[in-house]
Amino acid sequence: MIATTNDTRYMPPSLLRPGRFDYVIYLQPPIGENAENIVSYYLRDKDLAEDVLISDIVKAMPKVSCATLETVMNLAALNSVYQGHEHIQKEDITEALLQVVYKPKRRIRKLTPQSCRRLQYMKLPMQWSEKFFTPEALELSRFAETKV
Repeated sequence: MIATTNDTRYMPPSLLRPGRFDYVIYLQPPIGENAENIVSYYLRDKDLAEDVLISDIVKAMPKVSCATLETVMNLAALNSVYQGHEHIQKEDITEALLQVVYKPKRRIRKLTPQSCRRLQYMKLPMQWSEKFFTPEALELSRFAETKV
């Protein structure tokens, strides 16, 4: 049996105990010219803008797996289609890198007085509904419906 995984930390211990696999071989992610060859392979049927260099793409993705390289290139192609570009632009690749490789954390916004007021206005209907739609009020409305 041959099995592959990108990270053995997520595999169940029962699969990793002795006797399941005779050999475990660790491969390093592609770097340099090897990564450039892989990226160019995934881009073979896609149109790149003239100012996009494969070497720049590889430099922006340090030590990622082949699957990640492929995902970034496919997502960049999708981004270019959604943006209406004829060719894959640098910003399409940058957006794909941010989504797949770097995954930026959401910014935590500081609440300004204006945004606090906006939140209060959003909560008002909820507060009113809590007053008028209490269990007692709902029981009274059901009682009134049955007597009519």
